[in-house]
Amino acid sequence: MTLSTRTTPAMGWNSWNAFRCYEIDEATILANADQLVALGLADAGYDTVVVDDGWQAAHRDADGTLQADPVRFPSGIGWLGEQIHARGLRFGLYLAPGRKTCAQIWDGYGHCTRGDAVLTPDAALIAEAQTGTMTPPESGPGRIADLGSWQRESQDLDLLTGWGVDYLKYDWCMAERETDLQEHRGPFARMAQLIAGQDREIHYSISEYGFQAPWKWAGEFANSWRTTDDIGASADSVFQIARDTAEHAAATRPGHVNDPDMLHAGNLPSPVLDRTHVLLWSMLAAPLMIGTDLRRVRADDPIVAALTDRVALSIDQDAEVSCAVRTNAGEGVDVYRRTFAEGEAVLAVNTGVTEVTIDVPPVGGPIASIRIDGHEVGADARRLTIPSWGAALVRSGARWAV
Repeated sequence: MTLSTRTTPAMGWNSWNAFRCYEIDEATILANADQLVALGLADAGYDTVVVDDGWQAAHRDADGTLQADPVRFPSGIGWLGEQIHARGLRFGLYLAPGRKTCAQIWDGYGHCTRGDAVLTPDAALIAEAQTGTMTPPESGPGRIADLGSWQRESQDLDLLTGWGVDYLKYDWCMAERETDLQEHRGPFARMAQLIAGQDREIHYSISEYGFQAPWKWAGEFANSWRTTDDIGASADSVFQIARDTAEHAAATRPGHVNDPDMLHAGNLPSPVLDRTHVLLWSMLAAPLMIGTDLRRVRADDPIVAALTDRVALSIDQDAEVSCAVRTNAGEGVDVYRRTFAEGEAVLAVNTGVTEVTIDVPPVGGPIASIRIDGHEVGADARRLTIPSWGAALVRSGARWAV
């Protein structure tokens, strides 16, 4: 058929932020899928389960076909997809365009434990990637120990399609290494062409980290594109990635959005920051991919309320699909403005470690609603006290009236 025709940002759960490539197996994936349903997250729109890097056996078979890890996924990936679909959810998997996947490069996938992994950047390797001086490619398709899709793109995509995959995360991860892939757009465009030739609709999410300005070209064929390096479970990371993503607001449109990376809500140091994180990503019209272990979450945990907040989700899933732009409201406060068909939303984020008090930021038209950290405070307020890492949301327009 085609690439996904979904026009609003994707929502779901992804395994990476909670587990990287280590503690995932079919039981863990299905337990998190069950929690999406049990906690009401699926009903709120989180309808996709993505198994990130780490599902593969340590090598391809003799024909070069990717295999499921036989210990972690003994029932097979096709079976796993059937189980996810049986729960009324969509199924996603990870591939990479180079020889290696990220887990092979950074985590020694298949050869080490979490404690042994290389979780800090290799400066020399990154310098090679950025200057185009990596080892020249070998001829012929990738070796069986290479889990990346270089020169096996069609073979790998056919495999995933046969397993019923609905969502593909395609992750650059130093694809320059030992290949001829120096220009990033080409490999991502090639996979898009192959997806368009499949007999099922696949949501196409690319992860290029903003190295070669994907906001300038990825919207031609991808549903979403990463704008920055990986997110960390900290306030500084959340706030800086939001700033960087808002610089490219003009690239977002229905069906094609900037991706500031998966959510870390549930892994962050405070429930206030969790709520701000979800609301901030919603203002950016970002994909909302949960990245916490839902097995440890109860229905009354604050993270569930943050993820299902009706105001945040109505902003994120607004049919116009526009990304907020950032302005300044003084040191320690970031202000984001997003315009809708009817009215505006302005989000003032306290990025500091102490509360701040600010004037109500101007918003186009009469104020319909003011919320601070998820609580309505009255549309007639003139000064707003925002807790550390909290946010105040000011909205105009009849649709937001309380």
